[in-house]
Amino acid sequence: MRDAHPDIVVQKLVGGRPTTIPASERAKLGDIPSVRDVTPRVWGYIFLPALQGNVTVVGAPRGAAPLSVANGVLQEVAAICRRASTR
Repeated sequence: MRDAHPDIVVQKLVGGRPTTIPASERAKLGDIPSVRDVTPRVWGYIFLPALQGNVTVVGAPRGAAPLSVANGVLQEVAAICRRASTR
């Protein structure tokens, strides 16, 4: 599971919301002393009415453990959504 998560996340905010960082910035980040690797991530967020909030979705690299096994968090979100949709 740990392999799926970075040690540090670098984000760019525009208007208080996360946005993409140009791929050209990757080399600059890699030039920082003590940075071992710079790995772009696929991410996004979606509003779930059942939760009345946004959920961030992060892509994991091939071969990484499925994020759904992380403390049952995704199963719990799915359960909340199912309960809300039956009301």
